[in-house]
Formats: sequence, structure tokens, C-alpha cells
Amino acid sequence: VIPAAFMPDLDSLGDSLYQALDAHGYRPTSGTQRVRASLATPTEAGILSVEENSEVLRIDRRTRIPDGRIVEFTRSVYRGDRYEFVTELDVV
Repeated sequence: VIPAAFMPDLDSLGDSLYQALDAHGYRPTSGTQRVRASLATPTEAGILSVEENSEVLRIDRRTRIPDGRIVEFTRSVYRGDRYEFVTELDVV
């Protein structure tokens, strides 16, 4: 979801959301992504071809511009049995 004020011309979207936002003067610079275990709603279960209340991973992302305003909200839901979350860590 992108507030209309940040993207008045959807035809200019092209292949990159962040490039289009930048072209309109709204360069995304930070964000928060939350991953949590959850249970599939009836609608999600139908889309994902799983039983209702099956385990899923729910990912919510909020992307911000320098003044703190949110320019993007994304919610994704993944089957719990087909998703792997990997984080690479460097030891300093």
C-alpha cells in the first residue's frame, strides 16, 4: 500500500517502486520489517492451499522517507512449511 500523495501518477511506476518514489521526491531511507508466526485465516488458507489455522509466517514492512513519514506498507503471508528465514552475521 502506498499513500496516493506519494505516487500521484501510477503510470510512472515502471519496474522499481523505490525509483519511482525517488523520482517524485520521496526517497525511501529506512524501514522496519517484522516477521512473526501466525495462523492462516480462512482467506489466506484458500490462497495458500493449506488448512485453516495452519502455521504461516506473516511479514509486515513499513518503509519511511527521511522525515519519518511512511511511504509503503507491505504485508506478506508465507506457508510455514515452505519458508526459510536466513540471516548472515559477521563477527567484528
